[in-house]
Parts: sequence; C-alpha cells; structure tokens
Amino acid sequence: MTRPYSIDDWVTVATCTWPHEAHLLRALLLEHDIIAVLADEHMAQGLGSIAIGGVRLMVTLPDRERAELIITMAAAQPSEDE
Repeated sequence: MTRPYSIDDWVTVATCTWPHEAHLLRALLLEHDIIAVLADEHMAQGLGSIAIGGVRLMVTLPDRERAELIITMAAAQPSEDE
C-alpha cells in the first residue's frame, strides 16, 4: 500500500492566468497518468487571478520532471490558428 501524499510532496509545475488554461494542462497530465491538482482556482475566480498570482498546477515530486517535459512539449506545438 502506498502512503498518502503530504503537502510537502506537491510542487508547482505551471501557473496559469485563467482557470480554463490550468484545467487543460491538468487534463493533459492526467492523460499521461500523472496525478495533478489545481491550487487557488476558486480564489482566482473570486479575486482575480493576477491579484493572487494565478492558478497553480501541482504534481507530486516524483512526477515533476515528466510533467514539466509534457507541458513544455505541448507549449512548443503550433496551434491550429498558426
């Protein structure tokens, strides 16, 4: 049985201005079997994302490098509008 994660096991791998951007990145990580959570999502909606520093996308320490690579690769791909 694996132990539950503590707060110290989570790291921020991306910060998004808009909650929907954070949800898209979270979905991308979940597709790659990486557990990801959003922090400050509800604060961003109520107070404005810029005021609190954005919505944080967090993963566990063991998944950090892989998550950062997946996010970097996704950002490097051209959009359909380009």
